[in-house]
Amino acid sequence: MQVLIHTDHNLTATQAHAGELEVELTGALDRFSDDLTGVDAYLSDQSAGRSTGDDIRCLLEARPMRHGPLTVSHQAPSVAEASGGAARKLVALLTHTFDRAAEQDKRDSIRGH
Repeated sequence: MQVLIHTDHNLTATQAHAGELEVELTGALDRFSDDLTGVDAYLSDQSAGRSTGDDIRCLLEARPMRHGPLTVSHQAPSVAEASGGAARKLVALLTHTFDRAAEQDKRDSIRGH
């Protein structure tokens, strides 16, 4: 599973921060790694550098092998909080998506399809 980090021009992501985020996402999504081709993280400062509260946004796009892309986002005061919130949302969405697919496969096999 490949993890790519993208930032807008209002945020400066050092290699250390990008590495930390990649490790966080890889760890959070480890159980799905065989089913994902990649995850893109898009970090942006919604207030263009002004401190206005929950102005850091993390959008995560996961690309499951047998599904269309799935996206979630989370806004928070810091990159760490935004990425952590988005990671939790993505884990919940992937769990739901893969559980539904497994149930559908089970129903199809019972029906003999």
